[in-house]
Amino acid sequence: MKTQRNKRLIKKKMVPNSSVILYTPYPPNRHDTCGYTASCFLLLYYHRKFGGFVPGEFLNRRGALFTTGYTLQDALLQLGEKNLTWGGSIAKVLNLYFEKNGIKAKACYRLFGFGARRRVKAGTPVILFGNMWDKKENRINHAVLAYGLSYEKKITRFI
Repeated sequence: MKTQRNKRLIKKKMVPNSSVILYTPYPPNRHDTCGYTASCFLLLYYHRKFGGFVPGEFLNRRGALFTTGYTLQDALLQLGEKNLTWGGSIAKVLNLYFEKNGIKAKACYRLFGFGARRRVKAGTPVILFGNMWDKKENRINHAVLAYGLSYEKKITRFI
């Protein structure tokens, strides 16, 4: 997929079925729960791809995540610490979730994102943690789910 922006050619590579991530309603990110919110996206993505990653109690009739009441995010928060959302803590929470639900999967955390670009290039979304700009031009620690790459000249950016 190619788009024109500022007279420069930008090429994009998205993970397969990225619309699952792009158009999915999700529980609100409150009280530093961004890593848990990103985990909900990731689990739903794998649920749609392979099945079995999200119990039916967290999905509505259309297969979307509930965003009110007791949500998947609430279940993940019970496995971790509410105000502790960084790569290592979220990997631990996901592994506890996999074990509890009998899912044969393994989450890992790599400092400085080693391997993240390669995984996205191979078609796998990844959770990224870091110090980012918010809408008010302030720097904040945040977690996001990367589901594509944007190439412009010699610069590669996560989408």
